[in-house]
Amino acid sequence: MLTNKLIQADINRVILNPKNPKKDPNFKSKEMKQILKTKGFEEAIVAYKSGPFYCILSGHRRWQASQSLEMNINKQKDRERKRKASKNKN
Repeated sequence: MLTNKLIQADINRVILNPKNPKKDPNFKSKEMKQILKTKGFEEAIVAYKSGPFYCILSGHRRWQASQSLEMNINKQKDRERKRKASKNKN
């Protein structure tokens, strides 16, 4: 049975999908890093459970860029929540 649910997975348990068609991790990596620095994650990384890990289906470049930036995901999410909250006030 398949279930769809949104969870916050331990980043250390997220792995790249070996069947990812995008083989070049450097493709547009500068642009992706800049987007993550300025806007944060505007779209979630989609993954499926594979044993004790979560295998990425969508969001390989975002994940790789965030890893290369050594971003603290929780701080990034806090910034996103604050930004969304300030937009909702206006």
